[in-house]
Amino acid sequence: DKITLDDNFDIPFDEFLKKKYNLVIIANPNNPTGKGVPIDQIKKFCSKFKGLLVVDEAYVDFYNETALPLVKEFDNIVITRSFSKSYSLAGLRVGLAIAHKEIIHGFIKLKDSYNVDRIAQAGAYAALLDDKGFKYNISMVRNNKEYLEESLEALGFINVPSRANFVFTKHPDIDARTLYEKLKEQKILVRYFAGPIQSEYIRISVGTMMEIKKLIKVLSEIISG
Repeated sequence: DKITLDDNFDIPFDEFLKKKYNLVIIANPNNPTGKGVPIDQIKKFCSKFKGLLVVDEAYVDFYNETALPLVKEFDNIVITRSFSKSYSLAGLRVGLAIAHKEIIHGFIKLKDSYNVDRIAQAGAYAALLDDKGFKYNISMVRNNKEYLEESLEALGFINVPSRANFVFTKHPDIDARTLYEKLKEQKILVRYFAGPIQSEYIRISVGTMMEIKKLIKVLSEIISG
């Protein structure tokens, strides 16, 4: 089953308690909205939920609020992380999971013997050692995202508060599909999602300052006609 987000793009946790689910998976921060879930809400849900909760924290390094401490408190939660976002290693396909030892033992029984190759392991290990580079990436993305959000708002866009490395936004006068197509004509790619509510928005990944300024210039021209 899929439980849809509410009108504010928040997770309706109570809906998961109405049926006896064995497994619930949430993304925190969410993709594509970028919204974060306060950890006290996740903790409250874990205390009531009888199944296994998986919290996908692929974008958590941009958020600064992790559910990791809950692993010591609950034996029904798994935290997953990725090296694809904050460590910029998308091509290596490396991730990890943190959970109660009994759950990890179960994963080990099921996983493939060679699920991560040597090159990917070496890249992930080097990334973990490069704390300076990691902190620089996070700082750059946060600063550029703030500039992007402010620039979009100046053009009349309505942004969903983002805790990730992208902005989910809409313009009251131009539909998202049109924005997507006009930007694509200028060789600027953003994400457009079909759906009852999602189709009103485009998702813009945070790029370099030069890329953002080019985007804002093109958007300004589109809006002005």
